[in-house]
Amino acid sequence: MVINLYNSLYSHLQEDTLGKRIKKGRMVLGLSQSDLCELINIGRRTIDEYENDKVIPSRDVMFKLCIFLGKDLIIGDDEYLKFIINDYSKMLFEWRIKN
Repeated sequence: MVINLYNSLYSHLQEDTLGKRIKKGRMVLGLSQSDLCELINIGRRTIDEYENDKVIPSRDVMFKLCIFLGKDLIIGDDEYLKFIINDYSKMLFEWRIKN
């Protein structure tokens, strides 16, 4: 039986914001910010800004984060986040038709 020590250590961390979900996912996997940066090809400062909820990742980065962290980061009622991962051109087109 394999025990994930990191999961045991970090299972208590909150997940109420996207940044906290990214940080928890990274820590549970035992990855440093630098490790995650190499995996998704972005700068360490950028990861820090994501984890501290200063910046919301682009659609492409969100997909990479979901793949490497192995979890659905898009939970909750974050309407802006749902907007950026959807086909916003279609949403904008529909909005223009209605208005």
